Amino acid sequence: MKEIKLSTHHHHIKTKVYFVTDSELIDIFSDMQYTIIVDRTVMELHPSIFAQFADRLVVIEPEHKKDIRMFTEVCEQLISHKVKKNFHLIGVGGGLISDLVGFVASVYMRGVSVSFVPTTVLGMVDASIGGKNALNFGTIKNIVGTIHHPENVYLHLNFLKTLPHSEFMSGMAEVAKTAFLFDYELVHDTLLFLNKFNINAINIMKLTTIITESITHKMAIVNNDVYDNSERNLLNFGHTIGHLLELEYGLMHGFAVAQGMVLETQLAMILELTDGSVYNRVRRILGKYFLTDMQDFDLKKIIDKIVYDKKANGDTILLPVIDDIGSSHLYEVKLVEFYRLINARPPKLPPEPEPELTD
Repeated sequence: MKEIKLSTHHHHIKTKVYFVTDSELIDIFSDMQYTIIVDRTVMELHPSIFAQFADRLVVIEPEHKKDIRMFTEVCEQLISHKVKKNFHLIGVGGGLISDLVGFVASVYMRGVSVSFVPTTVLGMVDASIGGKNALNFGTIKNIVGTIHHPENVYLHLNFLKTLPHSEFMSGMAEVAKTAFLFDYELVHDTLLFLNKFNINAINIMKLTTIITESITHKMAIVNNDVYDNSERNLLNFGHTIGHLLELEYGLMHGFAVAQGMVLETQLAMILELTDGSVYNRVRRILGKYFLTDMQDFDLKKIIDKIVYDKKANGDTILLPVIDDIGSSHLYEVKLVEFYRLINARPPKLPPEPEPELTD
């Protein structure tokens, strides 16, 4: 297995991240005290990996939601499998699986160990990294949650070859988020990858580099701020509005966050926290790969719900602001300021030549 060496001066988080092959993953699953919780679609697309472990699988139907009902069903299955305190859970699937399994692991028998095998780009660069595990409750996303870090995250890029194009691109929007916040070179590499992207012929070497850089940035932030008290809030860029769009309009997570990034950068521009050229670049890049037509979104309807955002503190929220591509800071903004977006028209983008992208 190839481990991602995370360069950080802090070691609060003990998660280890590895790139693995089919045979290495099967060897990991062979431990008899591992209980594998897997998305049915993943299991059926990769039968050679899972067939021999049928008696230790807890299978999650893909249409299920990560709510209290699903949590209860998983706990019932763990009890029926006689899973004990010294057992280890392994969640195999996308972000729903890592959130659900991480939450279960954090409370089952007052906490058992857990590892993840993310099978989507979003899972690899975001959902499986950082220890956040949450369930939706009613119409509020991720309002019930814990922080319980996985021991290991195993990345098997072959899973990505069976992803629908839209799922792949949804995950790449989270890569773009990380790049906008911290790393100009990662923006360049991501655009170069997307310009030549073909779901049937993925450049595995380039994608490995992009995923590694994304994880390294996220883990550095998490190590410095495990419990979201300060700089980890930067990782919420696009999510305050994005989560509302996701729930209200059924957008895939990455595309909703992309819309949120544009709107939150527009708000930062209105508040004179960043300038128009930065907004133009963010909107132009995201518009090329991730944005849908925004004219049918009722911003008044969704902004009314920001008060339920778990990141809100009284009447304020920390807004991630892009100073320049690859550089960012946090600014405490009053929730009422979000209403300034309702009647704001996106500024017309001036003509700008496409940047030259070279390897």
